[in-house]
Amino acid sequence: FAQALNEGDLETAAKLIYGQPDLGVGGVSAVPENAVVWEAFRGSISLEYSGKCSAAQSGLERAGSITTLDFASVMEKLPERTQALLDQSIASAEDLSAIYDENNQFRGELVNQTLREALQQVLSQDAKTLTREVTVKLVKRDGSWWVVPDQALLQALSGVA
Repeated sequence: FAQALNEGDLETAAKLIYGQPDLGVGGVSAVPENAVVWEAFRGSISLEYSGKCSAAQSGLERAGSITTLDFASVMEKLPERTQALLDQSIASAEDLSAIYDENNQFRGELVNQTLREALQQVLSQDAKTLTREVTVKLVKRDGSWWVVPDQALLQALSGVA
């Protein structure tokens, strides 16, 4: 389970969870910006165990910490980065028709391009990680060991703070 998480392979990790629930981690977003953030999140996941497995009422458990991309830090910095890049575009434009449309609104393609660039900058320069303590619980059913996720583990895997 930890190996799959550390490799960013959430599909395999999901198959090791008891009941093999569909966590919705296999799909690719049609919105390119969402796909970029999701790939950054997948690449940021790491699970480190601390201590040894211990007996629990229903099986085994092991404490650890899971580190992931902090979505809140990305969303916090994104507007600021986007605005700064738009301001740069305005300042360096020789012809404002490249910036504004006939209704004096930012051109959609400029906004989309600026958003993608700002997102890349935030992910490479400003994004933080979030580390949470988790307990990975294991239960043996039908001859196999399964991870039984608690709320903290599910929140960490979904990026929910």
